[in-house]
Amino acid sequence: MARQFFRGRPFRNTHENRAFDRLCHAVELYTQNTDDVRVIGNVEYDSGQIDALVLKSHAITIVDFKDWGGVITIGPNLPWVNQDGLKVKGGSYANPFMQICAYRAELASDLETAKWPGQDYSHISGFVLFLQNTEFQMYPHDPFSRETGHWFSAGDWDGGVQHICHLSSPKLDLSVAQLDELVSLLRVKSYIPQPEGRLVPARDL
Repeated sequence: MARQFFRGRPFRNTHENRAFDRLCHAVELYTQNTDDVRVIGNVEYDSGQIDALVLKSHAITIVDFKDWGGVITIGPNLPWVNQDGLKVKGGSYANPFMQICAYRAELASDLETAKWPGQDYSHISGFVLFLQNTEFQMYPHDPFSRETGHWFSAGDWDGGVQHICHLSSPKLDLSVAQLDELVSLLRVKSYIPQPEGRLVPARDL
């Protein structure tokens, strides 16, 4: 079955629709034809909207899009801010890390109901994908724990999608049937990513 793409309702924001299409094309580029991969966009949960899920036999990754760039200061407990002091929102949460934590807990709870033996959902990964060129710095007094670093990371397109595609854990071992069951559980529809085209600014028309 190889790589398949799904989506709930269309995203509300243009940059999210474009980012999801770009993510789908990048997954095609950085995974093998023989890999069983499911990429799912716009998953609705009580805790909010998961922008994307990337599912593989040995990885479940929550991806959240942020249309920001520049120098971003991050930490697990404090607001994420750019070089001008503007806050990078995490939906209704104090920062994107807390947002990912809430999504991860709710997804893990759903998966527990499937009662698939031998799966450790503490190995669900989270990735905040910045859509512009970004440089990260940490709050010196609000570091991420070593344990958090095993499952959470942030990056931009430059290397970020490769990282997502390379994530793998022996504590997760999902069959093709289980991947498809998870897609059904999330109540999403098959999706064909739009081709990436060159945009012509109005001034050049």
